[in-house]
Amino acid sequence: MATESFSHLTTLPEGQWASGTRLLPINSQRFRRKSNRSIWPRPRMARCCVNLTLAGTPAMAELEQIPGRVAVPGIALHPSGALVYQPFLTGPAPAAPSATGIQGGVDIVDAHSGQLRLRIFLPEPLAMLSSDIDGLHGGFLAVDENGQRLFALTTSGLATVQLANVPLGIGSVMPGSGPAAGGTTITIRGSGFQSGIQVTIGGKAAAANVKDMNTLTVVAPTLSPGTQQIVITNPDGESVSFDAAFLAI
Repeated sequence: MATESFSHLTTLPEGQWASGTRLLPINSQRFRRKSNRSIWPRPRMARCCVNLTLAGTPAMAELEQIPGRVAVPGIALHPSGALVYQPFLTGPAPAAPSATGIQGGVDIVDAHSGQLRLRIFLPEPLAMLSSDIDGLHGGFLAVDENGQRLFALTTSGLATVQLANVPLGIGSVMPGSGPAAGGTTITIRGSGFQSGIQVTIGGKAAAANVKDMNTLTVVAPTLSPGTQQIVITNPDGESVSFDAAFLAI
């Protein structure tokens, strides 16, 4: 079991959250229910996780399903397209506040394979009601430009969760083809890239350069003509593959 580490839970005035010693503005309008009624009622405080420890578990077969799991509106996509963030409750949403006997969480899954990469349980339920049947009736989750900070609308306000590590993923490969003789510079957009990452294309090692945690470039080696699988492995051993990601011609 992996554990995501954060700082202490901090309560701040609505419209602000903590980052180090600074207070930064947030747009609380974005997280309000898309109907005429307010949330639980309308929260007056925002909650920010600064040093909170939450349980995050890697995908295993016995964790794929939660009995009574209810999907919560507000699925978010990693900016690179590599990951999907799926908020959920461990039981039916209440018809009216407050929620008892249920827990909120977020499943982070591979956008291509659908494999569960990480499951996070929040310290309290998401603010969903039974009438929030789709994204037109409510949105309860958003992520930042790196997919590392999650903004969840819970029963007592806005909670922000900072992941220690974003799951490794591949979103796009450009260009998608090149000469089999090799030498093509390929840009891979994804998530969770770390310095020292290793890349293979068609089973052959390719020189890689990490630009940032979402972008890396590789130089294609000499390949046999046809579609090639790309495999990326971080120094910590986490690995992800993308079938038929590059066509050698």
